[in-house]
Amino acid sequence: MEQTRTAPRVRKSIAIAVALAAALTIGSPAGDAIAGPRTRAASELLSLHNQIRKADHNRRLKLDRRLTRDATRHSRAMARRGGLYHSSNLGKSLRNRRWSLAGENVGMTAVGDIKSPWDGQILDTITMEEAVQALQDAFMASPAHRKNILRKRFHHAAAGFYESRGILYVTVIFYG
Repeated sequence: MEQTRTAPRVRKSIAIAVALAAALTIGSPAGDAIAGPRTRAASELLSLHNQIRKADHNRRLKLDRRLTRDATRHSRAMARRGGLYHSSNLGKSLRNRRWSLAGENVGMTAVGDIKSPWDGQILDTITMEEAVQALQDAFMASPAHRKNILRKRFHHAAAGFYESRGILYVTVIFYG
């Protein structure tokens, strides 16, 4: 989704979901991720975005740490609802910043232990690094999300993660 100040328009992006097959269940208590791994995940995702931007001859995205709180809040709200949706007003999150264009990518993927629904045995474990790479791959496979990552007019970004019951939710806010 993107917003401009001068000509308000909202374009719906296709929400991505990298999820497990229906036959699998994911086990971990709600909201059990700690801040450290989420902070590293945000840094890693922006690093992956910047690698792609560099290859496309774009400027690096600068991390907006204060905006990360809003992105994390939105990811937590998506986890509580159990699905993906875009922020209703990016402009509010961007108050007190100089911007003319904003965009947002949202996604989710599995993280942690994947258990069999029949006997509870762990079938696989997805690390935070693997989850972040899966999100990056899904974003780059989607034309609308890829466009946000590569948009030359975006110079700042924030990524907020929230993990609940083995699902990692992410909100990435871009502006320039």
